[in-house]
Amino acid sequence: MSNEQLSDINDICDNILVENTIINANKNETHTNKRKYYHYIGDFTEEDLETPRRRKLFWNTHTKMLDEKNQKIRFLEQKNRRFESKISSMNTLVDELKKECQLNASYSHILKNIGTEEEKQLLMRQLQISTGKSICPILRKFAMTLHFYSPSAYGYVRTIFSNALPDVSTIRKWYSKLDGLPGMTKESFQAISLKVKEMRNNGKQLYGCLVMDEMSIKQHVHWTGSRHQGYIDFGLGGKTEEMDNLTYAKDAFVILVVGMNTSWKVPISYYLINGISAEEKANIILNCLRELDTTRTIIKTLTFDGAANNLSMASELGANLQYSELKPYFLHPNTNDKIHIILDPCHMVNLLRNCLGDWKILYTVNGETIKWSYFKNLNESGLHAATKLRNCHIHYFKEKMKVRLALQTFSTSVPNAISFCMNDLKLDNFQGADATIEFCLRINNIFDILNTRNLTKNEIFQYIDESINYLAGIQCNEKLPNCGQRSILNSQRKTGFLGLIICLTSLKHLPGSHRNAVFSAIQAKGGFNNNPTVSQFEAAYKSIIVHSEIKSLSSANCMALDDTTILRVSSSNIKVKDTQSELVDLLCVAGIDNLENNNLLSVYQHSNFINDVVAYIAGFVVRKIKKTILCDICAVEIENNGGLIKTSHDVIQICKIAERTIKHFQAIDKSNVINKITLEAMKNINMDKYFTNLSLHILDQEPLNNHVLQLIKIIINIYCKLRLHHINSILMTLIIKH
Repeated sequence: MSNEQLSDINDICDNILVENTIINANKNETHTNKRKYYHYIGDFTEEDLETPRRRKLFWNTHTKMLDEKNQKIRFLEQKNRRFESKISSMNTLVDELKKECQLNASYSHILKNIGTEEEKQLLMRQLQISTGKSICPILRKFAMTLHFYSPSAYGYVRTIFSNALPDVSTIRKWYSKLDGLPGMTKESFQAISLKVKEMRNNGKQLYGCLVMDEMSIKQHVHWTGSRHQGYIDFGLGGKTEEMDNLTYAKDAFVILVVGMNTSWKVPISYYLINGISAEEKANIILNCLRELDTTRTIIKTLTFDGAANNLSMASELGANLQYSELKPYFLHPNTNDKIHIILDPCHMVNLLRNCLGDWKILYTVNGETIKWSYFKNLNESGLHAATKLRNCHIHYFKEKMKVRLALQTFSTSVPNAISFCMNDLKLDNFQGADATIEFCLRINNIFDILNTRNLTKNEIFQYIDESINYLAGIQCNEKLPNCGQRSILNSQRKTGFLGLIICLTSLKHLPGSHRNAVFSAIQAKGGFNNNPTVSQFEAAYKSIIVHSEIKSLSSANCMALDDTTILRVSSSNIKVKDTQSELVDLLCVAGIDNLENNNLLSVYQHSNFINDVVAYIAGFVVRKIKKTILCDICAVEIENNGGLIKTSHDVIQICKIAERTIKHFQAIDKSNVINKITLEAMKNINMDKYFTNLSLHILDQEPLNNHVLQLIKIIINIYCKLRLHHINSILMTLIIKH
């Protein structure tokens, strides 16, 4: 490079330095009034390091940032070491399992990805990695829960897993730690005391409600080796031999505490009885309240069903459940706080449904009629307008205590269907059903209020007052001489109506932060053997106290929601159907549409209602077809344009023809019935009349690959499957009934 070039480069650098100096000077002039902060190393310049104070500040900032980075690196290294150690231990476990059990690579990969602690503990005990007599709480809970449901299944699982689970004798020793005798259970009160201390440490107070119920048991005396089980016992510690002329126990009177601001419940006492007076029940309740007061638990409500003995017990406690002088509470024996009475709303709705179903007719305060016949007419129509009303809801006599049936009878869909038949279809059998519709909606809303968490205060209180006045104004014609029409609250079937009034009245006076959860745990009672012996009941009582993994059975009167899902995988081979011959048959039978639209379904009692229901089902048929159809042109033809799926007129007409064919088909229970119904329905279908917009589309197709023909077949098949499922369920109900 020549000297001239070097001089030019130096001139350029000097110009750049001058420009930067001018820019920095301008910046300094602009920001002279702003105070400069030094938080990071980048905040310092070379000029800042000229003074000793700023040089020391720079050194401290640099040291601080370096320490923070070193600490972060150290934490990450520790986390990585722990992670590698965990993976190493799990891999060692799987490697040992592969060596002992000769597992292949696929199974070892599955075992390495085990996530639950129960599975890990079970594998470690099976491989004898976790030795010793102590059993971890997680495995203990799993073993006791499995043994509770089925001792036989527990024995099988224990054998399969090489006795990794504890022996049955060990479980019996765990149960023997509990007393479990009739009377108050001290272990339950100790657990409640611990819960109170835990909540007090968090600045909270434990609120609870007392729930009582009776369960029928088998009259059976059993000798345990030390005492007799089966006699009445009011908490004498099983010392029945010291008393003469004891009778066999036929009921178990159980009391439990349900947390109102926590999610738990625990039984605190039970008594073996053969009939008990209202005064004796009241004394037991007062003793339980006194004992709970020692644990500093505040009881707000007492819940029971509508038995006459329970209503008399409430009077003994100091409450008054007569509507004219209603006082649905009594005072705590120690603190004099109000304890509100709540009658089980599930039982009250059952009693109310039984009253209407038995007497057939009730009257409002204005004299309008509430008739049971509207429910029967809705069920006898043959098809259901989005309701769950079935024969079991109408003929409820053998299942009077099924809460599900009673609540579904008064659900919102039922009055909506009755209103649709009365106002839209103008059916004679549903005229004058306004009072019945209002009654259904009122009962449904009352139950929702008693089970809600999100209604506003003003709305709920106003509706509660209106509902109390509405229920109090119901009239009846009781079948007694010289009675005539009088208030339902003065009749012999008043308990259901009075019980809901008491529930609503008590709900108004509960603390706002606690009334929402009053019924959260009440609706999952029962589920055990409906007639166990005393020894079986005592064993089950111990099991419930020991752990909380027991859930209500699906056959119970009330069921709790369960989020457990079952994965079903089919191992059967998929059979490929030869549709060629079926399409040939369809082409042969395709005939002329000789059915008039107005008389299409005249075989039914309510043809207009059935037409609308068939159109509703046709919408579901379209939804099913759209998931499988591959031709976009055909997919457009089965529905009208719009944001929602609106079934085309052709699909509705084809479904109507299929409905009539099903109604007249005799061999509904024979094999290959869907294809036979399809062939029979095609006799009444003129293919030139349906899906006319596809006439050009099918010209490019083979005759046996005609999309119109296949589309009609799919529509009839899906509709027949839906209707046959419904018909089969009705037949099964009739078979079980007879």
